[in-house]
Amino acid sequence: MASKIISNTNNLTELSVEQITEARVTGCTPAIHLKVCHRYLLPSLLFALGALLSASALATPIHLLFERDADGQAGNELAVVSYPDLPSLISSTSSFTQFTQVDVSSAFSVGGITFDGSAYRTLFERDADGQAGNELAVVSYPSFADLIGSTNSFTQFTQVDVSSAFSVSGFYSDPPENQNVSEPVTLSLLVLGLLTIGLDSRVRKRLII
Repeated sequence: MASKIISNTNNLTELSVEQITEARVTGCTPAIHLKVCHRYLLPSLLFALGALLSASALATPIHLLFERDADGQAGNELAVVSYPDLPSLISSTSSFTQFTQVDVSSAFSVGGITFDGSAYRTLFERDADGQAGNELAVVSYPSFADLIGSTNSFTQFTQVDVSSAFSVSGFYSDPPENQNVSEPVTLSLLVLGLLTIGLDSRVRKRLII
């Protein structure tokens, strides 16, 4: 096969595998090597790193709220058991328990806890069937630490009228779309993007020279 002169202006799509190998052996300019890496290896690296970051984003902690059946006192009535992710919850491993300072009235029971992206919300239901406006109450806590310490909270009674044949057994909210990717992942993607732009600019500059 006839030898082909490789210069900085060559389009790599015009070169065969043998010609690229020959260029490496014979001492091709570093710009060609960078271009090979930039065009073929970098996309694969970005794909693998993106998959890793996505897996990290899916590892969301899960909290279970337990309530003592008999009316108790603050510090021994509600307990939050935390698991790093869903597999840990299924296997009941790597968990830790914190008792909250929330004192639940003897007339109410906890119907659930959720985080809506801005605060932790705890739902309380009156044990005896009531009427709209005094049957369900939502107590809000700005942070998880506030929930544990029962501080900086406010209460809102809802207008939901629960049938006497039913009780609330769950309480959750769908987080906003911008909460699906955690802040560390977002920052990592930003840094990765800037590095990619920098590498691209450097390669282009060396090819022009």
